Amino acid sequence: MGTIADLLDASTVTASVVECLGDFSDLFDVSGITEDYRAEIAAVVPVGLDLAWNIIIAAVRMDSSQVEAAIDVWRDAISRIDFWAIVANHDYTEAV
Repeated sequence: MGTIADLLDASTVTASVVECLGDFSDLFDVSGITEDYRAEIAAVVPVGLDLAWNIIIAAVRMDSSQVEAAIDVWRDAISRIDFWAIVANHDYTEAV
């Protein structure tokens, strides 16, 4: 897959990480990668927007155009995160 910038279409962050790592996911610390990726997401997404599963939660009621704008904000924020740099910071276990 190569990128998980379209996180809104995934069921969970962990599922996105596993899908992105593909057949090699068993060789990585998926839990650690997921935790660091969530922290990066929290750092770049504006206050008042949150993501639960694949649903954006806002602090205020939004009309459809505001929802679309919120989705764009999420996608932009997530696309700025270097997922592979996060992966590189976690142990890679040589296949036996």
